[in-house]
This record gives sequence, C-alpha cells and structure tokens, in this order.
Amino acid sequence: FVPDGLTPAEGNAYYRRFQASFVRQLSVRADAAQCRTAEDIRRAWAEGKTAAILTVENGAALGGDLDEIDRLARDGVGMLTLTWNYPNELGAPNGQAGGLTETGFAFLAEMEGLGMLADVSHLSDQGFWDVCRAARRPFLVSHSNARALWPHRRNLTDEMLRALGDRGCLVGANFYAGFLGPGATSQPADLLRHLRHMIQVAGLETVALGSDFDCIDTPLAWGDAGGMDQVVQALDQGGFSPREIDAICWENAWKFFQRTL
Repeated sequence: FVPDGLTPAEGNAYYRRFQASFVRQLSVRADAAQCRTAEDIRRAWAEGKTAAILTVENGAALGGDLDEIDRLARDGVGMLTLTWNYPNELGAPNGQAGGLTETGFAFLAEMEGLGMLADVSHLSDQGFWDVCRAARRPFLVSHSNARALWPHRRNLTDEMLRALGDRGCLVGANFYAGFLGPGATSQPADLLRHLRHMIQVAGLETVALGSDFDCIDTPLAWGDAGGMDQVVQALDQGGFSPREIDAICWENAWKFFQRTL
C-alpha cells in the first residue's frame, strides 16, 4: 500500500522500500514463495508453500512514469490498484468526478501488455467504466461490496457487477464494517448477504473473498485472518453448498489467475 499525498518521487521511493521489505521477508520464510504466474502458484502449492503475489495498492507508486511499469514487472508485481482514496496521475478515486486520465489509459495498456492485472477497487465510477471500455483482458475489483445493499461509494452497483460477470472478471468481497452495513462490527450475516447478492447479479464464478485485512480499522466478529474458518462455517450454516463455498473461498480466484497470470 502506497499512501496518498506523496509527491511522485516520494510515492516511487515508498514502493521501492516496500518491495525491498517483501524480498527480505521471503528470504527468511521457507514456507512461502513469490509467484508471478499461475504456474508459479501451482509449483508453490506442490512444494507445500504459500503462494505470495506481490501487489501494489495505489498507482501513485509509479509517479506518472510509464517506464516504472517495466520496473514493477521486473520486480514480479502481479497486480496494481490504480488509485486509492485521492486522485493520482492515473485517475480519480471513488466518490469523485472524473475517470482515467490520458496517462491512466496509457498505463492500463502497458500493464495489459506485460500481463499485470488492473485492480479497480477505489477507482471512481467513471473510471470503472473507462476501464471496462478500454481493457482487452479481464480485470478485477479486489475488495468491494454491493452498493444495492449498502450505498457506500466504494461499493459496486448492480450494473457494474453484471459487467464484471460478463467480462470474466473477479470481485472480492470486503470485510470492512463500513462497506457491509450500519453496524460498527463486521458480522458474518452481513458478509453473507453481500455475497448472495453479488452471486445473484454477477454469477457464482465471479465472486471471491477480498478481506482488506491490512486496512480494516473496525472490529470483526471473527477476529482476524486467523478466524477465517469461522467465515467458512458461516457460509455452511448460511445454506451455501460445498461447491459454492469452494468457489468463493479459493476456486474462483485460482481459475481467474489461471486465465490471466
């Protein structure tokens, strides 16, 4: 994650420090491996390792320099979230006017040429439709929910969800209470409500879990990432079939990566 409010040089420097930290962490973790392709993921799993895909949240990391896309690709970055909560060189964020900039369109094309996934979570509504019109490959919305159930600007309209399903994209449900409903604590029932709606509108094969654990600042009824088994139990108790649970929890994301990485 690269914070907003940095100069282009500062944003790029912040990314470089983060990437170096990622490499250092992997160097001391024998049970994890950096993966850039679906084959890398398959190999890591075969070796009993966790597959780690380096992703960047906020295109401000690029400082508006198209050459930096090549740098990220060489570093093994598999996905870039185009904006965060404030405008950057690539486009406007959620809740603000405007879409992709000319630079944003150029970066999207370059990313697709390098096989890097575009993530449109945090992008404005117009920016979402700009990507829909310009993208030649499937993209994803890594951590957003359904606006029809809770009218937050970070959530997706039904029209957006249908477009994602039609294009073979992926959407990961967000666990943040502020995107699920009026409660101050994230509850399994609220998460399941959004999952059901997104499946109904976009199709089962489009929906996954996006969590957003690194940015959630409100309590979760299941604690933290260590409580994910409680989410699986909630899905089971909420009437989701074993096939649906597998699809939501891992299979849809895996199939998406097989098609796109």
